[in-house]
Amino acid sequence: FGTRKRKPIKEESIYTEVFSSKRFSPKKEEFDYQPESQSLFKQESYVKQECSVKTEDSDGNSEKAARKRKRESKWSSGQAKVPLYLKPDDAEVYSIQIQINSLTTKLAQQNYTEEIETMCRSASPDPVYGHDGKRINTKEYRARERMEERKRNLILRLYALRPDLVPHADKMMGARIEEKVFIPQDDYPDINFAGLIIGPRGMTQKDLEKETGTKILLRGKGSAKPGKLNGGSAPLPGEDEPLHAYITSMS
Repeated sequence: FGTRKRKPIKEESIYTEVFSSKRFSPKKEEFDYQPESQSLFKQESYVKQECSVKTEDSDGNSEKAARKRKRESKWSSGQAKVPLYLKPDDAEVYSIQIQINSLTTKLAQQNYTEEIETMCRSASPDPVYGHDGKRINTKEYRARERMEERKRNLILRLYALRPDLVPHADKMMGARIEEKVFIPQDDYPDINFAGLIIGPRGMTQKDLEKETGTKILLRGKGSAKPGKLNGGSAPLPGEDEPLHAYITSMS
């Protein structure tokens, strides 16, 4: 018997014949199918659009005002309000606590902008310079002093109303203590007290301040060479007094 040769069948022709049949061809309805929820959503949005158009036509001002009005949330930066159910004393305590927290945050962030703006309305004092020739009573320094003083007064008021809320009032108030320790320079003229207190390159003075937690300044006659600071134009505080150490500390 003779063998008959068959033509080789290409794989591409098989796939095209199978998938091109009606059995595997997707219907047009399957592409146009939309779930019921999506169609309802479109209907609702269409109704809302119609309502918005009608309201704008009838009363456009109210609709615009409603759009501009911001939605309030607990993260919004609105003003703090005292709850209505609080008693008068509790309301005062609540407001004092808010003010103390606000001042504490501003002092920690060194935000003195608002305080400086209020200070600009009044006349600024005469400049005061330290031993290094830098001005001491700057706007920032005076603003911080005023804010700390206001915070101390608020804590005192809170302590008078509710002592249990201020367990460490002395530490929170940070009351400033000032003391003058006079040096017997006239009794012992041979001893250089200023040099002993300041030390080489001011290291002795810095070590004393670090150990005691205070600020030590030498003032009075003999604390600095005459004409060394700002040409002697602005007198330093306590310049006419005898030589003394001006010590300040926060309680």
